[in-house]
Amino acid sequence: PRIIYAGLFICHLFLLSACSSGEKSPEVLGEELIAALYNGDSSQVIALVNLDSGLKENNKSPELTKVINGKLEAATRHSRNKAIQNGGVKEIMVTRKDMDTDQNRCTVYYQIYFNKNPQPHTEKVSFLKEKGHWKIVF
Repeated sequence: PRIIYAGLFICHLFLLSACSSGEKSPEVLGEELIAALYNGDSSQVIALVNLDSGLKENNKSPELTKVINGKLEAATRHSRNKAIQNGGVKEIMVTRKDMDTDQNRCTVYYQIYFNKNPQPHTEKVSFLKEKGHWKIVF
């Protein structure tokens, strides 16, 4: 769990955001991210993350990108292992969406149901709307 929190903390520090392709809703983008994490698809997780959006011009470096990608890969491995231990993901379901008053930020809550564990796991994903497109914010 510490490695995931460390990765998410680093992501939060740099306000990483995932690019939306087309006009996808926050619910769909979050589900894609969660599915990629639990399926162990670190390349998809990394592809969703747009480092350019959250990093200041003087903070962009190949070294920093490598460190952040490493944290995302570790978080993906951890999520995949959890899915394997629980017989795989059965369903990802949106349970709540909280939108701010200006309609530019929201948080979506998900329940992840596993095949061999009746107890669902809760995930939340935060979003920011930039230039008309929703982006995932860690």
